[in-house]
Parts: sequence; structure tokens; C-alpha cells
Amino acid sequence: MATPDGDTRARPGRRRRPTRTGSHRSQPLHTNRREPNHGLCAGPDGIDRIASNPGGTVTNAGYIRLSQPVREQTLAAARQQAQRAAARYAELLAAEAGIAARAVLPTVAQLLFRRTSDVLGPSASLVAGYGRTGRLQWHVDLDGEWPDESLVTDHLAAAAHWCGDALEHIDADGEELYILNLDD
Repeated sequence: MATPDGDTRARPGRRRRPTRTGSHRSQPLHTNRREPNHGLCAGPDGIDRIASNPGGTVTNAGYIRLSQPVREQTLAAARQQAQRAAARYAELLAAEAGIAARAVLPTVAQLLFRRTSDVLGPSASLVAGYGRTGRLQWHVDLDGEWPDESLVTDHLAAAAHWCGDALEHIDADGEELYILNLDD
């Protein structure tokens, strides 16, 4: 800004704004110049790959493809870890179902339930609850509906869905039922 006498010099202590047409605005942020390829060659799809690799692995930019035996071993280890995690998660869901059941019947030790599956996914319905001595404490045909049954059955259905082997199943009068032991 010019002073009344026409002086355009910057005042002491104040910085001048850069002009909008300066060279820093006209230069591109990224250049199209390629870095040295360090042994990479572009494949037919344009992805850089290592030209020669004595170990038998192929490297895409940022990704190493393992040899077949190492790949199979890694997949098997990952699958085994995922199965263990699913079984542990099913145990935690079953424990949550037990906590919800004991909120209604504090002395229940075993739940008997039916598992079904439909378009909405797996579901469960309680059939009976037994005490530590094996005495019947609740039955759907004798005592009516379980209060807040979904608090228990949602966890049971999810546990059975995550790991079908997590819950013991029995065949009672041609009907497949599942048992959850709460004291285990």
C-alpha cells in the first residue's frame, strides 16, 4: 500500500504479502519425472515389478507375493488363528447369555434351547432351564415365556453362529436342541 507521498516501501515491522503471480504458484506440485527404478521394470499393466528375483517371490509396488509353500503355510496359520478367535468369541457370547439368564433365575446352571435359521439369520428360543442338581426350574410349556428372552437368546444364536462347536447339541425326541452349561 502506498503512503500519501507515494512511497511503496514496506514499513518496519510489517511483512509484505507475496503476489499471487509469483513463481511458487505457477510451478506444479508434482513432477512427472520418474525416480530411478532400482531394478524395477514396468509390466504390461503398468505396475513396477522386480526384474530379477533369486528368491522366487514377485514384488509389486509395496506387496510381496510369497512362494506357494510359504503362502499355504501362512494361510493355514491365519485360518487356525481365526478359528480359535471365533471359538473364543462364541464362548464370550455364551457367557453373556448366562449372565442375562442368571439375572432372571439366579440358580440356573443349564439352559436348553432350540436354534433355527431364517432369512434374517440365526435365532434361538429357550426351551428349559435347570438348576445345579438337574431339577427343572423353568420350562416354556409350563411357565410361559421367559422374561426378556431376547437378552439371552440373541447371545446364544450369535454364539452358535460364530462357532457351531461351542455349544453342545443333543437329539431329544427327534428335535435337535442345544445345551449351555453355565457352571463350566
